[in-house]
Parts: sequence; structure tokens; C-alpha cells
Amino acid sequence: MARESAVLENLRCSICTEFFTEPVTLSCEGQHTFCRSCIQASLNAGHGCCPECRTPIKKRTFKVNRILSNMVEELKGERGHRNVCAEHGEMLQIYCLTDKALVCLVCRDSRAHKGHKFQPLKEAAQQLKKKVQRDAPSTLALLREDISKVEKFVALQRSELNCSKERADRIKGQIRAQFKELVEELKKTEQEELRKVEQMKELVCMQENLTEMEKVLARAKERESSLQSALDCKDLSGVLLDWQKTSPLKGEHQGLSPSASFPRLSLRQNRLEVRQTKSLSFPPTRLSCSGPGSRYRM
Repeated sequence: MARESAVLENLRCSICTEFFTEPVTLSCEGQHTFCRSCIQASLNAGHGCCPECRTPIKKRTFKVNRILSNMVEELKGERGHRNVCAEHGEMLQIYCLTDKALVCLVCRDSRAHKGHKFQPLKEAAQQLKKKVQRDAPSTLALLREDISKVEKFVALQRSELNCSKERADRIKGQIRAQFKELVEELKKTEQEELRKVEQMKELVCMQENLTEMEKVLARAKERESSLQSALDCKDLSGVLLDWQKTSPLKGEHQGLSPSASFPRLSLRQNRLEVRQTKSLSFPPTRLSCSGPGSRYRM
């Protein structure tokens, strides 16, 4: 016990006589240790020497002595599990009514509890037991009421959470549906624009065919005029001789094939109307020229 008491005394600050709080070791010859707050207060008060050996303190920055600090913390932890004062190592025998805490006799006489009211531990325990028994019904009623309120609040929060999840799922579904609809609309727009481009290509092709047909038509009319002039001439032998000399293709028909020049135009049987088809195909025959007296062939 004497050895244990000596060890405990080495864990106390000589300034405040309490267990070390942030113990710092000075650079004096004795390597004395004090609480950081205690030695700092001493220096601020104008005492520039070590309180133990009176050696002047030149270095004012201190490092915590981890070994002593750990020993104090370990001691306080062990004593916290017993009816022993963590500060003084004495039995907790009295109850401080002012601080509402168990203290030892050393605590009672210390500056920290100066002017406080105290009560023997057994007496304080009996009074506390009576108070608990007296207040227990109302305390339990209040506690149960609080529990009921908390349970209702928890149920409400769960309900709101489920509703929030349902709303989130519904919004996600709406977003997916709108996105799908937008994609389909974009595809339709794409197809429509591509169709317009194809129509433009067909118009260009039709324009080219029209230009070519107009040229062929002009040549046909020129031949028609020549043939009509020949028919109106009285000297048929001379006209025939001239025609044979100037005709580029003798003995062949000269005609226009609308189906070759205009694949999308079909000539009706009365040869007075044409019809436009949707498909665009190019037959192998294009335009053919023939000799006099020919007619336009399909």
C-alpha cells in the first residue's frame, strides 16, 4: 500500500496537488513535471523559475509527457469502475448535494467543493430511492407518452419515405416514357426529312428527263414538218430523193418512247392522258429514232 501511495503521489502536480492534466516536463536539472495550465499560470504571474528547484525557465514552449499522461488516464479508467475517487484514490463516502455527485473526503475539503452541502452516502441513497419510487408513476407515464409520440413520428416518417419513393418511381417512369416518345418523334422527323430528300432527288431526275424529252420532241416536230412538206409537194420523186439523201437512218422508225424517257409516267390507252407512278425504275430502252412515216412507240 505504501508503494502504491508513493506511485500515486508521483502522478500528482505539486502546484494543484491533483492528478496531472496534460503533464509537461521542464528543462530544469530535476526534470520536474507539472500540469500545463499550472506552470503556465505560474509563469504568467511572473514566476520565471521552476517551483521545485528554482531553476530559471528559459524555454516557454512545453511538450506533453505522454508516459505520465497515459498512466494518469489508465489510473482514472480503472478507478472509474470502482467506488474510488478518480482524483484522489479515496473511497467515495459522501454525496455532494450542490454538484449532485459522489465525492471522497479529500474532495469535500478541496477548493473545488468549498461552500458546498454534503450528505452521507447511505442517507442520500435512501432519499433518492424514495424520490424515485414517488416519482416513478408520473415519470413512467411521461416516458410512455414520449415513446408513443416518437413511435407516431417514426411511422409518419416511414410513410413519407414510402410516398417519396413511389413519387420518385413515378417520375422516373414519366421521364422514361417522355424520352421514348421524344426518340420516336425524332425518328419520324428523320424519316420525313429523308423522304423529302428522296423526293428532291426524284424531282431532279424528272427535270432531266423533261429536258431530254423536250429535245427529242423538238426533233420529232422538225421531222414532222419535213414529212408534211414532202406530202404537200407535187414532185414526189424529187422529194423522195432528197429525203433519202438527208435521212440519217434509212428504213428505220424514228420515234419517242415515253416509258424510257419517263419511267414514272405511263401513257394510257387513249394516248391522251399520262399517269405518274410511285416507283422509279429505268428500263433498258431509252430513245429511238426511225425513218419517215414512223410513229411514236411505247
